[in-house]
Amino acid sequence: MNIPDIPNNHALAMLFITAIALYFFRRDDIPLETSSLSVLVLLCLVFTVFPFEINGHHLEPSSLFFGFGMLLLTFIQKQPNAKAIAQIP
Repeated sequence: MNIPDIPNNHALAMLFITAIALYFFRRDDIPLETSSLSVLVLLCLVFTVFPFEINGHHLEPSSLFFGFGMLLLTFIQKQPNAKAIAQIP
């Protein structure tokens, strides 16, 4: 019987944070915005306090936010007045 290897500590921490996030999102007394922000802050804190490095490459906590800018650009480009919005200094 092949048993998979135990994941590294960061993978276990991400599973734990996922469980916490699901608990926060399920609660009706905690607003969704607060839950989302707390999960993002927790992720950044974990990767700042315990840096993740694999094969000599270091993962910067700021790289967790790279997808947000792309989403905003995609949204702006699909708007009818995107040229006017994009030219705002």
